[in-house]
Amino acid sequence: MWWSKLLDKAARKLGKIYGEEILDAWKTAFEYHQKRFHKEQLTAEEILEGAYKIEELIRIVESETEKRSKSRHTRSENQKLGKEI
Repeated sequence: MWWSKLLDKAARKLGKIYGEEILDAWKTAFEYHQKRFHKEQLTAEEILEGAYKIEELIRIVESETEKRSKSRHTRSENQKLGKEI
């Protein structure tokens, strides 16, 4: 369960940056994981009711991943140029 604690800590930090919606999305996703995958207590309809929260979380993660990837690429290119000159 330490992964759950680590992910919860990360979600709380992201909540401070992006707003409480992120923390709410994380809680919804974790609840779905627990109730659907482990206990099979949720119906498809129940999952669809909160899916929009998780979709927003995914959009933010994708955006941040893209930013970081571009940043690493730019640093790498700058290092190559610096070595070639």
